[in-house]
Amino acid sequence: MLKRFKDVIPNFIQVLIILLLSIYYLILNWPGLTPVLYSLRAFLPVVFIFLALMYLLVKGKLFASHVILFIVHYLSRGRSALMTLLSYDFHTMAFLEDINLWVFIYLIIFIYFIMMIFSYILSNKVNGRVDRGHWLILVLLTFILFYIYFGLNQAFILLLPAILGTLFGVPIASGLLLLSSMIAVPLTFVIHIIEGTLLDQTIAYFIFVILSVILIYFSSKRLMKSL
Repeated sequence: MLKRFKDVIPNFIQVLIILLLSIYYLILNWPGLTPVLYSLRAFLPVVFIFLALMYLLVKGKLFASHVILFIVHYLSRGRSALMTLLSYDFHTMAFLEDINLWVFIYLIIFIYFIMMIFSYILSNKVNGRVDRGHWLILVLLTFILFYIYFGLNQAFILLLPAILGTLFGVPIASGLLLLSSMIAVPLTFVIHIIEGTLLDQTIAYFIFVILSVILIYFSSKRLMKSL
């Protein structure tokens, strides 16, 4: 049954689901009435991820689009929904977390992604190849930089979408996902200048920003060539 789940839901319905959930992800992360630079820092990474998802849909990469969207947003939301439903305390005879309609909606979405991803894997319909070219090099260099500055866990979390994009062998999506993980760095630097906190930063931070900007430049240049 699980293996055939992707066949039960037609491709155009899968595309529609990913499209709607991607739009919801975009809207949910809209920063609202905040200062421009703060809005850009919060929203630009989301925009890059959204564009990568749309590109994957256009290219018919349904498995990749499911995995990326699940990882960047609905995995954490689904986990929160699941833990809320499991928060029932026998001592107080009540749930420790508030139960509302969104808990069940996110749980349904969470189950859908799990079943769909495993269905593709079990059916051997995982199309893609590892990009061994420029994007792999750029992702590896960025990972090393983030690892040195942030540590292993944070580097892995920040770059997981870009790593997956590279594994799926979709160059333009890889570039967009890579930029989504780095674009906040120069914006944060400008915010430090405006707020007068730049001199409070360490030498390590300045080196990190310089190397990040260099990687953003080469990633943007490579992305333009891939278009």
